[in-house]
Amino acid sequence: MEIHAEKLEAFIAKLPQAIQQKAQAVFYKLAEGIRDDAKRLVRVKTGSLQRSIRIENISLPAGVIQALRVRAGGYVTNPDTGRLVDYAAPQEYGIRGKPYMRPAYYNAQPLIKQATVELVKDAIAQSVKT
Repeated sequence: MEIHAEKLEAFIAKLPQAIQQKAQAVFYKLAEGIRDDAKRLVRVKTGSLQRSIRIENISLPAGVIQALRVRAGGYVTNPDTGRLVDYAAPQEYGIRGKPYMRPAYYNAQPLIKQATVELVKDAIAQSVKT
């Protein structure tokens, strides 16, 4: 599963560089909270799916983060099957699954909104100074 916040990306891209750097740090911290919450919420049998939950960032060559994603699955091998974790989506959406990514994301919504408001205030204050 991928949590991809296009509106936040567009918002960050329009901010002055100093505010962009602050926004990147703030949103990375929020992504860490979502990741940690998802790891807490996911069902654990072998721990492989839990270990596969991670933050990925997509950056431009200049190092500006364009997207932060909290993802699960892939790259971790399940010791029971010997295969890469390929059941992240069925665990999230399946009939017998138990959502873990969506609740983690929804739990973070008030913090994301608050951080966005604070960043807008900072951007306005910055534009008034210049």
